[in-house]
Amino acid sequence: MLHIITPLYRFEYLDAIYASIPPYEDITWHLSVSNRRNLPVNKFILDDKRVKIHYLDCEDNDLVKKRNAVFKSINSGYFYLLDDDTIFLDEVYNLYSKYSIIHFKGLILGRQYRPFYDARPLRPFDNPLFNNIDTGMAIAHCSVLKVVSWEWCDLKYSRDCYFWAKCYEYFGKKLTVNSQKYISIYNKLNPQKPLFVLKKEDGFIRLDIKISNQLLGKLVVVLLLIRNFPRRVFNIK
Repeated sequence: MLHIITPLYRFEYLDAIYASIPPYEDITWHLSVSNRRNLPVNKFILDDKRVKIHYLDCEDNDLVKKRNAVFKSINSGYFYLLDDDTIFLDEVYNLYSKYSIIHFKGLILGRQYRPFYDARPLRPFDNPLFNNIDTGMAIAHCSVLKVVSWEWCDLKYSRDCYFWAKCYEYFGKKLTVNSQKYISIYNKLNPQKPLFVLKKEDGFIRLDIKISNQLLGKLVVVLLLIRNFPRRVFNIK
């Protein structure tokens, strides 16, 4: 069984996500929802028995509780974390099928489609703690959920890196597969999310400039590279 886990608060993308999930019987799609808002009314929720709703008493943006509640309900198979602003890729299912047939009980890391100006790597390798891995760039056997949970952390690493690093530590390098396949698309359904944020502080004044337009974003990156080139080459401070 492949368990797809989605902590849900962006209801407007549900139909698009569902349309991307193949109609195989060995897939279960878990949607965790806060009981402080109305239940989504999409038709497929009633019609498709593979869709499981987890109704939780938590804040709508509490992704930690939403993910952990689903983790506790999974006792067998593999799991994949799918955010509610993107779609499911067929290659996720293909990799799951390939490794479940040989009863592989480990961690599978894959690539992610990202804008070229995003400095983070497209494919994680070795320990995800040092590779800025995103939520949907891994498939794992559920045995790890007996000892690992999603956590709030004040570390210098993101929660995504921290969680998958703990999974990596549990399985070890021998049970970690670094696949060349693309298994995730970053923010596919939420293109208005800022591509990046420029921050500038001067005394008590702080400026946050959010850039969403791709052409403008590329231009800003080029200008920053041109401006910083002499400093890096000639060590100018």
